[in-house]
Order: sequence, then C-alpha cells, then structure tokens
Amino acid sequence: MKTRENKLIYIILILFYLIIFLPKPIQLLLFAATAITYAATGRKKREKDKFVEIQFLYLTIYLFSICVNMVSGEHETSRIFAAINTFVIDCVAIIMYIYFKNSTDIDERIVEKTSFLNISIINILAILSKTITAVNGIDIHGHTISGEDWIDGVQTSRFYGFMDYSNLVIFAVMFFFPYAVKYVRNKFSKILLCILTLYAVDLTNSRSGLVLTSILIVIYILFCEDKSIWKFINRNKVPFGILSAVILIFTLIVFHDSINNIIQRMLNERNGSNGMRMYIYSSSMNKMLNDSPFFGIGIKDLNLDGYPYGSHSSYIGAFYKTGLIGGIIYLISMLIMDYNIALKRSADNYDLIKKIALVFCTIMMIVEDIDGANWTICIFFIYCGIYLNTADRKVAI
Repeated sequence: MKTRENKLIYIILILFYLIIFLPKPIQLLLFAATAITYAATGRKKREKDKFVEIQFLYLTIYLFSICVNMVSGEHETSRIFAAINTFVIDCVAIIMYIYFKNSTDIDERIVEKTSFLNISIINILAILSKTITAVNGIDIHGHTISGEDWIDGVQTSRFYGFMDYSNLVIFAVMFFFPYAVKYVRNKFSKILLCILTLYAVDLTNSRSGLVLTSILIVIYILFCEDKSIWKFINRNKVPFGILSAVILIFTLIVFHDSINNIIQRMLNERNGSNGMRMYIYSSSMNKMLNDSPFFGIGIKDLNLDGYPYGSHSSYIGAFYKTGLIGGIIYLISMLIMDYNIALKRSADNYDLIKKIALVFCTIMMIVEDIDGANWTICIFFIYCGIYLNTADRKVAI
C-alpha cells in the first residue's frame, strides 16, 4: 500500500523539526491523537511481546504511585501535571511501539528518507552555529541553536539544535543516522554525512554522546560499506570474538595508564556538572528509600537547587517514581528490549548499526531522561518497533 495514507503513519518523523518547537501539552495532544489513530487503523500482526507486558506492569505501578502521592503528599500543582504528562506520554510511546512493530505497512525507504532529512537539518544547524554567529541569538519559544557552557572554568558554547537540551541531539543522531546513511547512495556523500554528524555531536560537548557516536560511525565504516568484512566475520564469529577479546585485554593492559588518563580527563572536564548529577542521583535514591521504598514517590518534586528529583537518568528516575519494585521491573523491560534487538536476525549489513544505535540509546538513558521531552521516548519506541518489524525480512547478506 504505497499511498498517501501509508505516508501519514510517519507524520511524527516527517514533521519532527516542527514538533520539537511545540509546548509539551501540545506535543502530548498530538502524540496521543496519533497513537489513537494507530491503535484504530492499519493492518497488524498479532504477537505477544514480553517487553510490552512488563512495561504495562511498570506503568500500572507508576499510575498507582502518582495517585497515592497526590492524595498523601504535598506537591506543587505544576509537578503533578508534569507527572501526569510523563505517565501519559509513556503509555502513548508503548502504543506507537506496538503499532510499528506489528504493522504490515512499513515502508523502510520512507523512514530512510525522513531520517536523512532530519539529520541533515541537525548538521546544517551545527555548521551555522559556528559560521554565522548571529543565528545563535535566534530564540523560538525558548529553543535556541546553541547555549552557554563552561568547561574547565572556560566559557564556551554548546550545540542544542533548537532542542530542549544538548543530549537530545545525541538521541536524535542515534535514531536517524543508521537509516539516513543507508538512504545516501554515493560513497563520498556517506563519508561526508559521517563527518558532519560527528562534528554536530562534538559541538554538543556531550562526552558520552561523542564516545558512542564515534564507535557507531567506526563500526559503520568498517563493516557496513565493505560487505566482504561483514561476510568474513559472519563466517568466523567464534574465532573473531576470541581475537577481539584478546586484542581488547592486551590493549587494556599495555595502554592502561593512557586510557585511564583519557577517562579521568573526560570525567573531570565538567566537575560542576558531574557533582550536580551525583547529587541529584544520590538525593533521589535517598528520598525514595526514606519516603516510599517499594512503590516510589511518583511525582518529581524540585530539590533545593531547583532540579527535579529523579532527573538526568531514566533508570534513577524509574526507581524514584516507582520504588524498588517498579524500578527493577523497568530495568528488566529495557534489558528485554536490548536482548530482542541484539538477537534479532539482520535483514542486511546496515541492520548492525541500527541495532547498535538503539542499544546505545539505552546506554545514554543512564545519564539522560528518555522521557524528558515528549518526542524522545515516542520516536525511540517508534524506531525500536520499526527495527524489530523490518528485521524479520530474511534478506541474504
């Protein structure tokens, strides 16, 4: 079904760079309306999914925690609405995942084209932020191309790409890059896309994002463009795995001091940021353990420094919101997602970077909220669903 109706199911991806400017309540309404449309229409396969079942268990505990804490605790009205927004968008994201995982109408070429469009916009904005100073002063409903940053006491800038905060650029790259690079046919253009994408990520000053994106692009260059390497590894998985492990151990032993210095320099690059994160993490866990260890606090109140408890980490946030029970269930659900993605049979050699990028998103969730912006968790689950759906097509490599 290659019709206009088919293309409408990708409306969230097509309008991505308009949606990010919308206020959270408007985004919520848009995503909810889209999810309802997905649920009511389309030809779908019917399959059981452990990830969905466990996520709904987590969301049930989350809803229970919100309701109990609304009645028993004292919370600012804005924080209650924020909790309701997060709960609803989490449910919406699951519906989107179910639709795209089970739909029989997925057209990967449309996904590739829209992904290329979106990552091209990110890369163009990154270049503009460094070549035309005036564009950094543009403010659209609180969204700017770049913002102020401090590294080792020196003032610098940090690329936002009109998103709410810089680490969202990393999530967007992980979503779009694997499909965008497949869409590009010319080899030179592919390499140029890699360079520009890595440049945009570097401008975000995200240490974890730069490491993960660099690894993703290196893997793409080594294995995805040269099919002979990919075929050789596929035929010699066991010896290649052993050799890789030996090389890794040898590198860690011989270059231990150099590697340690690099890691320490990266960790100490922003002492203030690191300290604030550690404070948020520890205070969030302590508050949850002291006030409601089993089912959590549900509502992310602001701490004394004005930051929400349970923020800056999806996993710490899950424990804060739903306690030890809900937090463990959430961790299990994400491990199941990673397991499903990692073990899914690849349709082609590009599937390697698609699955790695999605797993890298779950690693980024250690230091960032996947539901901090409404669009992030929705698009993440859309791409998870698309990959698990389309990877089922057995294409010879």
